[in-house]
Amino acid sequence: MLLLGVLWQRQLSYPLLYGAIFLLSSVDPLTHPSFQSVIPELVTANQLVAANATIQTIENCISVVGPLLGGAIITLIGGYTGLMVDVGSFLIAAILLCWLPNEHHTNPKPAGVFAELRVGFTYTLKKQVILSGSLMFFFTNFALNMFEANYMYYMIKQLGYSLFKTSIAMTIAGIGALLGGLFATKWLANRKAGVVLTNSTMWAGGLTFLLLLVHQYIYIGLVLAGINVFGTLNVVTYFSLRQRTVPEQLLGRVVAVTRMVSYAAIPLGSWVGGLILGQGYQMAVVIMAAGAIRFLAGFFARYTEMGREA
Repeated sequence: MLLLGVLWQRQLSYPLLYGAIFLLSSVDPLTHPSFQSVIPELVTANQLVAANATIQTIENCISVVGPLLGGAIITLIGGYTGLMVDVGSFLIAAILLCWLPNEHHTNPKPAGVFAELRVGFTYTLKKQVILSGSLMFFFTNFALNMFEANYMYYMIKQLGYSLFKTSIAMTIAGIGALLGGLFATKWLANRKAGVVLTNSTMWAGGLTFLLLLVHQYIYIGLVLAGINVFGTLNVVTYFSLRQRTVPEQLLGRVVAVTRMVSYAAIPLGSWVGGLILGQGYQMAVVIMAAGAIRFLAGFFARYTEMGREA
């Protein structure tokens, strides 16, 4: 609603716009650690991969429907009215959450935000398996957001595709993420976590180079779908490894810390990608850099504690 209010003004204020987007993007990091830390309380260690794969599949289903539905809504009723639909979706989610059972846990009183973060950082630094995985995801997210943050703009402005066709490509990409979630449980069975994490990162980096060769929007969607398959395998494997490794009483804090480290690369990668394009370089330069960084992140991670993890 704040974002709607900012856009309602006759003279658009970019500081207010960025502030509203910042607050909106802060919602998920607040809920994610709690959500991740509750999963080991509900399932056994042997069921973690299946549970995370199922959750990821549900989220990926929404990622398939979202771009297609969002593009259709914006095309039919405009961007501002589309944001009103978004407000309604948040309201429905909040109402549904009010119906969840509220179980009381006799946990000790929190020592404060910074003290809790210090506990999470201390454990993460000592646990090399978790730390090396978080650093690998830092470079993965950096590479991914170098081109992803600018790719829709590239398709619309430089390749000349309509918003609808661009949304179709993003929807196909979402189907890849969906397939990755559906097949994750079977694919990851009896495979070493370190091998899956490093190989899937390298494959995703290698596939990124194909975007240099394809410019038809269906083929672009298929390449992005392949990248997302390996990205989903990465996420399911790392989440399961982290839940299996970290004690339950520390898991929420460790999830918050590792997410903060890996997600710190998102604005940095987006900014670097935009900076490269702003200097007059072609999108091909961004794609090559992103593919190389992601591939090398997986390659070097093979020689860390995480890469050797069974």
